[in-house]
Amino acid sequence: MNRHVLAVFVPLFFSTLIVTSVFGTARNVEASTRPQTVDPTPQPSGTRTATIREIVNQVLSRITETHSESSATVGQVIRVGGTVQTLTDGKARVDLSEGTIVRLAPQTIFTVTQLNQDSGNPFTRLRLVVGKIWVILNGGSMDVETPVGAASVRGSLMSVSYNPSLGIAIITCLEGTCAVTVNGVTIVLHDNQQTHTGNMVIVKIADKELLEWLANNPESNRFMPPSSGLNDPNFDNQTPLVPCPQRSAGSGKFKTFSALFSRPGAGCPTPQ
Repeated sequence: MNRHVLAVFVPLFFSTLIVTSVFGTARNVEASTRPQTVDPTPQPSGTRTATIREIVNQVLSRITETHSESSATVGQVIRVGGTVQTLTDGKARVDLSEGTIVRLAPQTIFTVTQLNQDSGNPFTRLRLVVGKIWVILNGGSMDVETPVGAASVRGSLMSVSYNPSLGIAIITCLEGTCAVTVNGVTIVLHDNQQTHTGNMVIVKIADKELLEWLANNPESNRFMPPSSGLNDPNFDNQTPLVPCPQRSAGSGKFKTFSALFSRPGAGCPTPQ
């Protein structure tokens, strides 16, 4: 069986991989309607960790591959081989000790497969089994592996989603430089670009993906493309946008973002 990898910066080529499921049938766990959070716990100097910092509703975890799955807890440290899983209505935030943030969408499973202890050049590798994660890197680099390819990021903001029923992964590079590797072929993404492993064609980030960045990552406002109208530091990402009727607006190949969405009750903009 060929094993595929998604690479974080260029030039990175990876050998193949085999991804195995790390969770059996998920148990029901106690749900909460508000995020559970905790202040960072000081760690010994030079020690890199992956710690669960926020939990919304149903989240399971495995501290290492030898531990049994259980309800995740805020402050729990996930070690190499450990796994975090969000259920249907669950979300989670996992922080690395150098300040990198990884957020999980509902119905997501990832495993920490590598976490080096070089605080001067931190490197992390995650295996995304299913679902979607957003990565806000704060130094070093990260690889995200999926069953169909791998994505890499260095000093950037990247999301990776994998849908087993479609057999493709979608990668967005909101800011910086990211790379995607499938079957030994690597392409490079820059600001406001995305691709998927089915065709490896580079396009602008879809409106839906920009909305999901805003809805799940408060830090992402200032990285929004200027043409989207969403990079205002005072932009209220707690109030959802609503779709406008699809119509031709703006110049060039892509419609302007503001022509496709508006605030509830504000009305849709007139095409220019």
